[in-house]
Amino acid sequence: MKNKTHNPAAFPLKHSEDKFNPGMTLRDYFAGQVLTGILLDHEAWSIGTISNDIAIRAYQIAEAMLKRRKEYESEDNR
Repeated sequence: MKNKTHNPAAFPLKHSEDKFNPGMTLRDYFAGQVLTGILLDHEAWSIGTISNDIAIRAYQIAEAMLKRRKEYESEDNR
């Protein structure tokens, strides 16, 4: 994917002075939340829906959320 949006760690963990686990990315976290919403709407998907298409859409929405997050932060709305 070209021009990737800033994608920080969602839940980074520091175990000690020299060990760091970045955890999942914020993009992955957003996509998981979106996926939950999509799957709750039984009319949005069906047995014939290809699960890969649902995953792609979840990540597209997650990417849009990251872009909007960056715009929001640059507007001094923190």
